[in-house]
Amino acid sequence: MGPLYFDEAQFGSTSWVDGIPTPRRETVAEPSALAGIARTHRLVIGHFTVGSLLTAGCTAIAIQVREPRARVLSLYRFWQAQPENERSSWGPWGTEVLSK
Repeated sequence: MGPLYFDEAQFGSTSWVDGIPTPRRETVAEPSALAGIARTHRLVIGHFTVGSLLTAGCTAIAIQVREPRARVLSLYRFWQAQPENERSSWGPWGTEVLSK
């Protein structure tokens, strides 16, 4: 866990990732950066997909599973509570996805 807290796969397409402005973009790990983290750390914490972690070289993965509807509702409530400027700080991802 550190400055890189999300992986690109979380956003669904490279066009969404490319639209994230600095400093938010600096929290999103490119595959090569995630591989470097996996090589040098025993524990990796963040919002990374299992596929990205396995590709990065992780050999053991522990996940926390939540009831899917509760997770979606929690995510919705989190972003709903954020001010518009916070959502828009994520670029088109924030204005086209999060604000909906």
